[in-house]
Amino acid sequence: MEKGPPSPLPPLPMIEIPSDPSRLVTDLIDNPQYGKHLGWIMAQRSASALRSHNNPTIMLVGLSGAGKSTTINRLFDSEICKIGSSSSTTKNVTEHFVEIPSLRSGISNLRLSVIDTPGFHDTNGIYSDAVHAVCMQEFIKFPGLSTWNYDIPT
Repeated sequence: MEKGPPSPLPPLPMIEIPSDPSRLVTDLIDNPQYGKHLGWIMAQRSASALRSHNNPTIMLVGLSGAGKSTTINRLFDSEICKIGSSSSTTKNVTEHFVEIPSLRSGISNLRLSVIDTPGFHDTNGIYSDAVHAVCMQEFIKFPGLSTWNYDIPT
């Protein structure tokens, strides 16, 4: 007897992950069934690794004009990032948020952070590349910023 493909798992009930990671434990005490919920388990693992428990982050980094902003817009089928005809439109490290309730994980308030960065190797030279790298590093060190800007002296 041949086996067909495995039957899909039943959908998880949607839950909301608290914005305060310390509430993960107290909410679990109030709702013991959360201990078996995939979304809750994922949130607990992220919090214990000191990562955002309900806000995964993607940072796109690459050469100037490579299409980082266009990729973000196409991924989400939306005009999230400003794009232009010039080879270097993005001037600042900028964070955009996309609400993506996840049926797979059962998290109703999942928010993806997408960070668009200025391109490397543009016409402003290597000093500009170094400044962009420092801005990206500072952006990662200080979560919660929506834009990190540093004026490049000319």
